[in-house]
Amino acid sequence: MRKRLKDKRRSCALCKPHKRKWVGRWKLRDLDFIERSEREIRAFTR
Repeated sequence: MRKRLKDKRRSCALCKPHKRKWVGRWKLRDLDFIERSEREIRAFTR
């Protein structure tokens, strides 16, 4: 119980989807949108 609470506090489910069994959750279109937006964010931060 304690370990689960600590794990929850340290990282969200989006950061580590394989730990939360979220791997099959995104549809291909959503994944494409997420990847594109991440690329745009990286371009802005440079």
